[in-house]
Amino acid sequence: MAEERIIEGINKLAERLSLPENQSSFKNWSKTLLFRFTDLDHSYILPIENGVPGDIQKVDQDTRADIKITTDTETFLKIRNKEISGMKAFQSGKLKVNGSFTDLMKLRKLL
Repeated sequence: MAEERIIEGINKLAERLSLPENQSSFKNWSKTLLFRFTDLDHSYILPIENGVPGDIQKVDQDTRADIKITTDTETFLKIRNKEISGMKAFQSGKLKVNGSFTDLMKLRKLL
């Protein structure tokens, strides 16, 4: 089922926070990430508090967040499976990310 694969993909992203090369960059980072899927009626929130990911929550499309990641499920799963890069998806318009420049630069390490 696509929903299970999406949650698994978000969890993989969250796991990257604990990698040794990312720990110092994210240790004081507290943000809310919203994953909005254009082909679904709902989104997912991943709260991060001092570099520690919280529980993924299913939410309405219009929920507020510090960083909004908008794509379709197929593109998201291709990024997570390393079939395409996040940068290539972004440049082609298949991935949109809204947030502060500093946060977006950090997010690149996770995607």
